[in-house]
Amino acid sequence: MHSSSGCATCRDVHENLLRTRNLPEPRYVDEQWAVLLALLKLLPLAVGELQRLFSEGAVSDHTQVALAANLALGPVDEPGDIALMLDYQLRHLLVDEMQDTSISQYGLLKKLTAGWSPGDGRTLFCVGDPMQSIYRFRDAEVGQFLLARQQGIGEVKLDSLILRRNFRSGEHLVHWFNTIFSQILPLQDDVSSGAISYSESVPVDAHANSGEYRIHPLFDAGPDEEARYTLEVIKGCLQEHAGEGVAVLVRSRTTLPALLAELRLADIPYQALEIDKLTDLPEIIDLLALTRALCHESDRLAWLALLRGPWVGLTWKDIHGLVRNDARSTVIELLDDENLIGALSADAIERITAFRARIGVFMQGSATDSLRERVELAWYALGGPSILQSAEQLDNVYRFLDVIEKIESAGSLTDVRDLDRMLDRERVSSKLDPDCRLQIMTMHKAKGLQFDHVVLHGLGRSARIGDRAVLSWLVDTGSDGRSNMIISPVGPRSEIENDPLHQFIEATQRDKERLELDRLLYVACTRAVKSLHNSRNSIRHSLQPAMHDGPRMSRSRTDPVILDFRLVTRCGLRAPVTRSRQVRGPGRWFYRQSTQHRGHQVRVVLSVGSGGLGDT
Repeated sequence: MHSSSGCATCRDVHENLLRTRNLPEPRYVDEQWAVLLALLKLLPLAVGELQRLFSEGAVSDHTQVALAANLALGPVDEPGDIALMLDYQLRHLLVDEMQDTSISQYGLLKKLTAGWSPGDGRTLFCVGDPMQSIYRFRDAEVGQFLLARQQGIGEVKLDSLILRRNFRSGEHLVHWFNTIFSQILPLQDDVSSGAISYSESVPVDAHANSGEYRIHPLFDAGPDEEARYTLEVIKGCLQEHAGEGVAVLVRSRTTLPALLAELRLADIPYQALEIDKLTDLPEIIDLLALTRALCHESDRLAWLALLRGPWVGLTWKDIHGLVRNDARSTVIELLDDENLIGALSADAIERITAFRARIGVFMQGSATDSLRERVELAWYALGGPSILQSAEQLDNVYRFLDVIEKIESAGSLTDVRDLDRMLDRERVSSKLDPDCRLQIMTMHKAKGLQFDHVVLHGLGRSARIGDRAVLSWLVDTGSDGRSNMIISPVGPRSEIENDPLHQFIEATQRDKERLELDRLLYVACTRAVKSLHNSRNSIRHSLQPAMHDGPRMSRSRTDPVILDFRLVTRCGLRAPVTRSRQVRGPGRWFYRQSTQHRGHQVRVVLSVGSGGLGDT
């Protein structure tokens, strides 16, 4: 066994032995049984209430559609009429992205293929790459993919065919993927934990002697400094590779605001795919204030936003004169005070008079009126369309109005916070421009795509911590294909952190998330055709599993870099060094290292200067 593999195996055994100390008792205590029985009574009632709300609103969701489909087909051993009808009609099934299929979807496939037998002319064709399984938040279980490959689906046995040729990336990139991710991903597949081992790929002759990888680490850099550095990387790619596309991929949208601001300042056009929040757009901010004002006359902040916004345009001095020393009256009451209005500037009096004349007709809604129509007509009356600068902004306005239509009740909003929550989930994309060379998106959105040059931004940043789940459970799938559910029926919320079963479930889920995060990095890296750039702390954070020993370097950014060769070997360049030297350039220090890697000459260059550690 290779020494690194042996060490990794020892670490895995050691970690698993440590976990046995935290295993919960294999039984519930009396209090947990009481809570579990209560949940078994409560949850069906909650489902019934949800279905009632679906029926009233004439809406549904993907989960409900999947449940209805499973129910319509009936049990596998007692198929319903629909299953029997489909049995005569379905001859061939093709399932794409099989690695991101949920347990319930596997159950649906078993029902659709029930009764199939070898040689009857019917086929089931499944396509998927388990190393690209990145949708656990959609209930995808990659362990089911492993079981399907080993045991088939239901009564249908599958022949496995592994495709290894990489037709996308350059030869040097493919070798780098093989070296790095064979160390990052687990050594063995595991159904229960969702561990997926690395499967090496082979470059094609058309991409021979091409492909470039660079590390751009910044140490102790804040978001603004990181954004400025990534901007320079993007500029370099665009200037050095005329006519070729560049993509910036991020794990989370929260890492992008500073970079987008820098791109706008530098006047670099970009296309963002579902990045910007609808509520971050100026035309929507004003429209949201109008909606809140029409729904709640006492929403003082919304009314003042209208007065300050482009539709009225009062100065801060006039607004202060309007509300000074009166914290109890509504803004409408203040606007009706002739003495108060008369003390304002002549320009303010003219603007307020026009505003009152236009908005007054829309203030009194009724249960038979549509809030969407009232907001839209008020927007027209105030001159909203006149401040729009593009058809794209008009599309955003109508997206906003569509959201209002979904949640309005009796011509108003029951809770304006519902509108805020729905708008927070609405993301907008930039207008498609065939001449734009820079695209920005999340790593999840990039799946299935390819780009000439890829820049991974903010890899050292942590993603937002998700909300706590009300219920905690774990689906454990054994090697026999049977799935068992473990539920943590805790009592008061204060008991959660002290409940061993809950802690075990949470720890198991975190382990699965860490494994998926490694796969997400693999997906992001393999989008590159010609070059891949990692920015910010990528050595110490993103590639941590493969690089336990980081570079030794001086803390002064003007001193030469002090590296030992472990950095190079941890990057997968294991062959003896042929030459090594340090060269000082103008304002920067360079460290060059050449080596042989699998028969290929590889040069590693690290530089450091006033901006931190540079290209690798």
